[in-house]
Amino acid sequence: MTWTTLWSPHAIRNAKQIPRPVLFRIRDDLLALAREPDPRRSLKKIKGQSTGTVYSHRVGEYRVILDIGQDYFVILVIDLGHRKHICRDL
Repeated sequence: MTWTTLWSPHAIRNAKQIPRPVLFRIRDDLLALAREPDPRRSLKKIKGQSTGTVYSHRVGEYRVILDIGQDYFVILVIDLGHRKHICRDL
């Protein structure tokens, strides 16, 4: 089963500030993640989230914050950015 990847407006806005080669790596990683049977196994769960479905994915110096549905096959990209900025905002 292939997972569907959706981007929030906030993530799209932040993606415009990321260098193009890094953005291509993020895209390739997300496509590979969507092909996995259970992408949660290769992600880091973010502590302190009440919903329990928010994960972090590391791509070099950048982090992608994802919300993964438990009852449906959707990966929602909530936010992305350099790790020193993304970790401070959570």
